[in-house]
Amino acid sequence: MALNFRRICDLFERLSPSQKPDDRDRVIQSWFQQHNPTIVRQGLGALALLSCFFPEKRPDRVYGLREVKLEGIVVKAAGLGHTRISELRRLQENQRMDFASAVERVLAATDDVHEHTHSLSVMDVDQTLDRLAATCPFSSPKHRAMMGEVPQDPIDELMSIFRRLHSMEAKWLIRLILKDLQPAEMPPVVILQQFHFLMPDLFRTRTNLIDALELLDCDIIRRMPLCPTPDVAKQLREEVLLQMQPRAGTMIALQPFQKARSLKHCRRLAGNKEISVERKYDGEYCQIHVSMANGASRITIFSKSGRDSTMDREGLHDTIRQCLAIGTTGCKFRRQCVLSGKLLIWNDRTRRIMPFYKIRRYVSREGRQLGCSRDSPPCEDEHLMIMFYDLLILDDNMCVHEPHNVRRRRLWATVYRIPGRADIGHRVKIDLRLVDGATRLGEEMTSAIARGWEGLVVKDCEAPYLSIHGDVQLIKLKKDYIPGLGDSADLVVVGGRYDTKEIWAQSEKGIRWTTFYLACLSNKEAVLRLEAKPVFQMVASVTRPCLSMADVRHLNCYGASHQVPFAEYISQMEVEIGSMAPSRPTELFIEPAVVEVVGAGFDRPANQRFLTLRFPRIVKIHRDRTFEDSLDFIEYQRLAQESMAWLAEEDVGGQRQTSYASSSFQGVESVRSTSTPIIDSGTGRGGDDENETNEDENPDEVSLSVTGRRGQMTKRPGSAEHFPNLAASCKKIRILSTSKSEKARHERETTPMTVQQTTSQILDTNVGAICNPPPALAAHDASLDARAMASPEQESSIHVGFRLSLRNIATPILLDESLSGIWSESGQELLGLCVKCPLPLTYNKHIVLDHLIGQQMMSAGGEDHMMATHVVLVHWPSVEMVLAGINPWLRRLEHNEQLFLPPTCWNIIFLEWKALGGLKEDPAESSHILMDFIQGYIECRGGRLDFFGRALGAPRCSNV
Repeated sequence: MALNFRRICDLFERLSPSQKPDDRDRVIQSWFQQHNPTIVRQGLGALALLSCFFPEKRPDRVYGLREVKLEGIVVKAAGLGHTRISELRRLQENQRMDFASAVERVLAATDDVHEHTHSLSVMDVDQTLDRLAATCPFSSPKHRAMMGEVPQDPIDELMSIFRRLHSMEAKWLIRLILKDLQPAEMPPVVILQQFHFLMPDLFRTRTNLIDALELLDCDIIRRMPLCPTPDVAKQLREEVLLQMQPRAGTMIALQPFQKARSLKHCRRLAGNKEISVERKYDGEYCQIHVSMANGASRITIFSKSGRDSTMDREGLHDTIRQCLAIGTTGCKFRRQCVLSGKLLIWNDRTRRIMPFYKIRRYVSREGRQLGCSRDSPPCEDEHLMIMFYDLLILDDNMCVHEPHNVRRRRLWATVYRIPGRADIGHRVKIDLRLVDGATRLGEEMTSAIARGWEGLVVKDCEAPYLSIHGDVQLIKLKKDYIPGLGDSADLVVVGGRYDTKEIWAQSEKGIRWTTFYLACLSNKEAVLRLEAKPVFQMVASVTRPCLSMADVRHLNCYGASHQVPFAEYISQMEVEIGSMAPSRPTELFIEPAVVEVVGAGFDRPANQRFLTLRFPRIVKIHRDRTFEDSLDFIEYQRLAQESMAWLAEEDVGGQRQTSYASSSFQGVESVRSTSTPIIDSGTGRGGDDENETNEDENPDEVSLSVTGRRGQMTKRPGSAEHFPNLAASCKKIRILSTSKSEKARHERETTPMTVQQTTSQILDTNVGAICNPPPALAAHDASLDARAMASPEQESSIHVGFRLSLRNIATPILLDESLSGIWSESGQELLGLCVKCPLPLTYNKHIVLDHLIGQQMMSAGGEDHMMATHVVLVHWPSVEMVLAGINPWLRRLEHNEQLFLPPTCWNIIFLEWKALGGLKEDPAESSHILMDFIQGYIECRGGRLDFFGRALGAPRCSNV
């Protein structure tokens, strides 16, 4: 027998928000026990039931119906006359009822007249909603394709359903369509556990209800009891862990998070352990699923809500294929891969990540551009970018069960970074068990605020993505969470409105307004000097929980004595609204109240040209101030521009220098010292990273460092015993950092057009060509991957590059073992020294670099100095171009001919020579282009130094 829709409506009626949690849980448990014989736990019946409990978990079904359209359907279905229609609207306006409750009140008058057979089942209602969603263009393509052509007009079918329903059932059907079951309190874990004790775990693994229910059809799960005792449930859960695996094509649940209200609170939440502190990028969440079958790749992209946004984010598809090397031998998976990241907007001209509001210009919603009516048209210099930060599935490796450190290693080994297109998110590891752990966390937060980042995300380095115990949580640390650190402004409350959706207000007496409208004075000078009529520009609106109940009551009391009916032009004031709010205020306050508002930075609202606080919250009401004491609109915009000024300051000084490094240093995270910050807004790298020395990416690397301010060299585990000559050579390094002078800064920030054109010429060559790395490079890549995953006993047998981090200078030093012993001068070993820093350097007076036309010469000083000069960074669109550019120089070097490049460029030449196993035939076409580019780059951007190559040992194929 099918479960009657009336039965589930009865449960909703009993789940009042005023209930205690224990009482509510008992009601749910009793309901399931009572209706167990009619509850179906497999197939479409189970899907229909869970879709009623969790309508918001069906992002594939969008109905395109809100209160206005539903009112017309209900009126027509019930045959309401003018009197009852007026009553329906009066109940919402005067008695503050939500639309569904008002419909119940109006239809209740005829409940006794019409005989309701209550023959509608949950399945009947669900099938009607399926067909209704199939006609909406915002429903998922998969759902629309599955339903095919709907034979009957779903609106007519919906009206037929309404005619058969009791008034109480009609109320809950409306709320199902609106996907909001308030005021019923629906504890998801309790309901899922009563449905099946494994369902909470299945739903974390596969957030799609259809796919989660498929797992219940497994033979091993079918034989299990529905609700065993806790001890038995734990044992059974561990037995079926292998059955509860995620898969590509079905969204994996996002990790839950907690908000840290202070640094102390953050440390308490994190505990005494090693943590990963990551930049929180201000973009749209993307969970990217790639499936490979029959030589073809299928990309699916899910949004944060679980909605299939593959077509909306079509602009990312080519980038995803390139950065994962799909279709080439460089691809690191054969069947499936799932990654998490953020969709951002990158500007090639300014070389920076653009503000969040610009995303809507480049991402459509089912082919429609929403909220862009007053935005500038898309800029040719801007395009989509994906910033990866987690890897969840890689072929048969269910990475969701692996520690965070292991997932990061896999991520670095899988993704090919493409400048401005695809990158890997910035992070720093901090051990809170150490004495300086708390200090370093504070420094990271300070640095994030100074750079204008949205915030930080703190993760346990040893925690999996998913746990059968459900105890893994992220920690979000944002400046607006911490009192006194968020952006704030004194604005005025110019009016209010009662929103019937705010169910909390129904239990409060004397509440006339639930939503309050914030504004700025547009003509403050005229008001102060000429006593002109004030004109207010509305900039935002707030409701619970963005203001306390005490403030809600105060504003309701204050507004009651200052209210007038809403009109844009009244004798006392004018209000400029435009398209700011979807619902206008119903009353205005002729004496606006002054409030302090805090937000998470500034943003541009949809269809507007001004900036306003993002996620505004009222934190204080200034009872002793008048609207004349608040910010005027010009001051408010100036405050916003000052808050966002870091965009230009950061990127002009750093990003133009560092952006090139992101592509060529593939597989290795940047290493920087802490004495002078290096800003990189594009990839989120910064000088405060201290020692993210890739201990997570390459566990075998040497991590020598000059610690403290004494300048003493200390040794970390796994260094000297492997490379005995390294420490002795490194002790001879004497490099000093200088302050940033205006002249040096100007030189770094200036790039002649000829160099930009040459860069573009190189980058545009062979764009889109699919290149496969030679066998030597593939073997080297394989050794890196093997080393990253090797056990401590196996590490010593696998050859990989290593690095040295000097923490008391402005320029970290990277060394590659593959260059050891190749070239020596004045008794020094040249170990492939590479300086990564856009800041000016002061070299020892014995080291001189002369830039001469046609040749580059260097003289080195005594034996106690190690060479640290300009090494150029080049974008190589293909391995073929690497060979074309390098081989002529190798031959000239072999015959002791004068090189066009400075000797320090031999680092690159020797590196490639050894990695490729010797000289190759010369294609010879691109040699002069590369040489001219390197010449111009050295002259215009000296000091930006880097290897190109995947991981200090070999180049990596990249379609840039």
